[in-house]
Amino acid sequence: MRPMKLRTCITTLPVLLFPFTLAVPGCGGTPVGVDMGTTGRALKNLPTGCPATETSDDLYSTLVKPTCATPACHVAGNQLFFSIGKASDLHDQWVGKTSSEGGGLPDVTASNLDKSFLMYKITGQQTQAEGARMPNTGVNLTDAQICKFIAWIKGGAT
Repeated sequence: MRPMKLRTCITTLPVLLFPFTLAVPGCGGTPVGVDMGTTGRALKNLPTGCPATETSDDLYSTLVKPTCATPACHVAGNQLFFSIGKASDLHDQWVGKTSSEGGGLPDVTASNLDKSFLMYKITGQQTQAEGARMPNTGVNLTDAQICKFIAWIKGGAT
């Protein structure tokens, strides 16, 4: 039997003149003090038969530029998301950078799919508190497209 995890938020409430801290169970978000990158989180049902390697240049030109670097998402001037204007931005913007939504996981951890928050986002395995599936266009990536990201990350994300 797996132990049940209780999500807890810490909040300070003013009561008369003496504020106190209250733990509120079930209020959502990442559990306080939990690094999602070390809790045994694992991707499920990934496509198989992926190519052995994928370069940043190919990934950018065939998939990221037409699908992700769009005016609604990862393009210069959009203040909500970082810009991906060239192939080198894939490494510079993602690899080793802690995700703003991923509960402590980096956006991409070279050679490690389970510790790459990007993989949770593009496969729809993120939690509700971690935002929408990517791309947020209403059309999910195909297995072949997800395979490109798998090969790129497994190959060292260079």
